[in-house]
Amino acid sequence: MDKNMMKVLVAGACAAAGGAGGSWVSARIGASYGYRLGPWGVVAGAVVGALAGAALASMIPNDPQAALQAEEEEV
Repeated sequence: MDKNMMKVLVAGACAAAGGAGGSWVSARIGASYGYRLGPWGVVAGAVVGALAGAALASMIPNDPQAALQAEEEEV
């Protein structure tokens, strides 16, 4: 598999997982405060979660071997 395709798939999967988690969390938080967020609250939670997932995906090191070497040098 091409390295760029792998990066795209990982970023997409992280964004999808973040979106699903964000919509669930926003509904739970709203319910705990007694608010019903409706469809726009769920959509907003999904967007924020997808952005967070994509941001976390960008933090994944591209080369695991280089990441291990960097950690060894820090110690």
